[in-house]
Amino acid sequence: MEKYAKRLKSLREEEGLSIRELSAKTNINKDKLNRCERGVSQPNLKEIIILAEFYGVSTDYICGLKD
Repeated sequence: MEKYAKRLKSLREEEGLSIRELSAKTNINKDKLNRCERGVSQPNLKEIIILAEFYGVSTDYICGLKD
């Protein structure tokens, strides 16, 4: 599994959110979020920025470039 996929799932679970809840809060399609967490699809730049701002982390962290 891609590093970003593990990070996305971990961040969501730390917040205690379901994929459906995260989708509602970020306006990112729930199916896309699910595929990203499974490593089947990659978030686009806009989605990475939205998720980084939502979780209060850097885009580099989301992408697995920094810890």
